[in-house]
Parts: sequence; structure tokens; C-alpha cells
Amino acid sequence: MLIFFVFAGCAALPEASGELPREQLVLRSALSVRPADNSVTLPLFKGSAGNLTVWYIVMDSSDQADAERRGVVWAPLLARAGHVQPVQHSDAGLVFAAAPDFAPERRYRPGPQGFPPLDAADAVAPGATAPAAYSPFIRPAADGPILNAPIVAVGDGPFDLSRHDRTMDRVLAIDTAKRQVTLLLSRGFAEGRAVLYISTEASDPLAAALERATLVPKLGEGDGDIGLIAMVNGQTGAGNPEAQGLPHLVLDGAVAETAGRHNAARLGAPGNILTAFPTGKTASGYSPLWSVSMAAWAENRVKAGSNIRITHQAEIYRQLGKGINGPDGAPFAPSGITVNCPVVAYLDEAPP
Repeated sequence: MLIFFVFAGCAALPEASGELPREQLVLRSALSVRPADNSVTLPLFKGSAGNLTVWYIVMDSSDQADAERRGVVWAPLLARAGHVQPVQHSDAGLVFAAAPDFAPERRYRPGPQGFPPLDAADAVAPGATAPAAYSPFIRPAADGPILNAPIVAVGDGPFDLSRHDRTMDRVLAIDTAKRQVTLLLSRGFAEGRAVLYISTEASDPLAAALERATLVPKLGEGDGDIGLIAMVNGQTGAGNPEAQGLPHLVLDGAVAETAGRHNAARLGAPGNILTAFPTGKTASGYSPLWSVSMAAWAENRVKAGSNIRITHQAEIYRQLGKGINGPDGAPFAPSGITVNCPVVAYLDEAPP
């Protein structure tokens, strides 16, 4: 049975030239969003974990007023996150209980169809792992909101971004003097609209490797997650407007390469479907924490080439039992794998 997948975004979506207009940013604190480069530049904050300097970003707050003050996304369901890291305050910034280990080398060796990976013990390895005490979710005050504040780098620099041994694998540039970091964007869909987000943590080793994310096995504790749908056998082909899914990610999206400024524009993703977004009718039920379900086209649909791109969860539900089920004919259901994918912006039009 196919049990692994990844949840990043989509290649071959409509491109914007240069800077995305600020009115299309839901993360108002973002300094720059460049869809053509698959990049977002964010404010960088300094803290510590033991004797180690850490650098983190702030993406979401569970409190609406606090989110507006910080310029981050209001994520009300984040208040229900079960795995929250304790932090303390000091004159030098927040003191975290733990930090990720970015030293491991990320690895993905494609199988014959790209995905699943090669059937070998050394085929897959996440590029960053976290101790049990680490979570991207923190509560800076005992009675305050929960923040989504992933650590993206450790140490005092300079940082070797050709190895990512002290940074998240999505870091494209980091300037600790200017307090800025540039990260690789992901692309997906919400309510039929193309959207941009970042994949920062995953609860599964293969998902973490494919996502260029930090492995946090306890990420899904609590009930603060919402649904994300990943296609496992859509069409492939660079430039194919119907391409979607995990083989497309691997075969067309340069998964095995290390992310950098030189190749960020061509790094792809599978075009996942988000079931909520911070604009429109789903805003009050938004969370950056996603419980992922896999959807698979029936074999006859694949052979007929009618396994087309889907951009709205309602279409998945309409097709269940007719052309779409879970992998290997299993029922469509949550997989038990959770990812932290905070949204940044939308392309063209806001999800209604």
C-alpha cells in the first residue's frame, strides 16, 4: 500500500512578474513575495536554546488582535494545538526549550515512477530533525495566544546554504544583520484559487524529506488541524497544465536537488488542495496545521488521461467512488500525517 506522500504546492501555476502586490498578501509582515522566483522574504527574530543562538520567523497567531498587531495571519484553530513548546523571556530574546538539528543531509532517491522512492534503506532521509521538546508552536505568555514560530536557522553564521547544515532546507538567503530570511515558497489551491505558502514541519520522515521541512513527529497532537488533500497519481510533465501529484513533484520538480537562489524558480510541488484559507468564508476555521488525506484516481481514469488537475475540495468529494478513492482502492480518509504549512498570499484572486 502506498503510505507516504508530500504536501507542498504546485508547479506550472500562473506566474506573476516581480513583486506580488501587497494587497494579495495575507501575511502582511512579509517583506517581499516573488512568485516567479518561488521566494518570500520575512522578518527574522533572534533567540536562544541552551547555549545555541536560534533564528525564527513568526507566521500565525491564535488571537485576532495579536495577529493584526504583528502583521501575521489569524489562525484561530491554532489555539487547539496539542504540542506547544515552552519559551522563556530574556534580554536577548526568547529562550526556547529545544531547537532542530539541521546537520543531517536530506536525501530522496526516486523509484521507477519517481514516487514512491527507491526501495532501499538509504533512499530517504529528512534534512532536519527535532528533539521531542521542540515544536514550532509557542506560547510566549502564560495567558497569551499561541504563535506559529518555526526556527529556521541555528548559530551565529555565516551559513553555508549549499549544505543547509545549520538552516532549514527551504532557506534561500539569510542576513542576520538585517534580520531577514528568504525561503522557498510552495504552491497549492484553496477554493479553486492558486495560493502560496511555506512548508516548515512534517510529522513523517518521507514527507519531511520531500517537503524540505523539519521532522517533528509530535506535530499532530491536539485537534488544531484541518484538511489538506494530496493527489498521488495525477498527470506528469513539466509545463503540462493538468500535471498534479507526487510523481509530478518528483519527476518534474527537481526534488533531489538542494534548494538555492540558482534553482528556486524551477523547484516544483504537487499542487495540493487546502480546505481553508484566511480570506472569505473559511477564515474563522483556518489553521496552518494540516491533516493530510491522499486521493488517487482510478486506474481507468489514469489510462484514459482523464486524471486532470483538481483545484477545489468539492470536486474531490463529487468524484469519490466514481473516479477517485484513497490509494490502492482504500477509502478516502485522513492518513495520520500532519504538516505545518502557513499561508503567505494568493495569486490573481482571493479564495472566496
